[in-house]
Amino acid sequence: MLWEKLCTALDREVWLTDERFANNEARMVHADELEAEIEGALAERSTAEWLECLRAAGIPAGPINTVRGAFRDAAELGLDPVDELDDGGTTGGRPGPFRSVRSPIRMSATPPTVRRRPPNNDEHGREVRSEVED
Repeated sequence: MLWEKLCTALDREVWLTDERFANNEARMVHADELEAEIEGALAERSTAEWLECLRAAGIPAGPINTVRGAFRDAAELGLDPVDELDDGGTTGGRPGPFRSVRSPIRMSATPPTVRRRPPNNDEHGREVRSEVED
């Protein structure tokens, strides 16, 4: 069972006999306590060490990335997560290139495209406010 594997991998076999965590229903009732216990255990080793340990134990595991980390990992996998585009300032924005998140959807016949830059701060604010105020 996954719970036993997790307790063993985290070196917390004592949780197996703890009434608060005896079954899924009990674990749900004591979810805040269990979360704190698991976070404490995970703080003892690095993410890389835990991933290796948990995966070796047959426990599905993956890192929780920061936005920067997610982009880095996607780039390392060759997913090309960022488009650099230049609309020549035709949309009223700042001239020059800008970066945009590439669509994760890949279609060979009709690939998604970015046709214009994102708006500048408050670029459409007056128009939006006038619609809301009416």
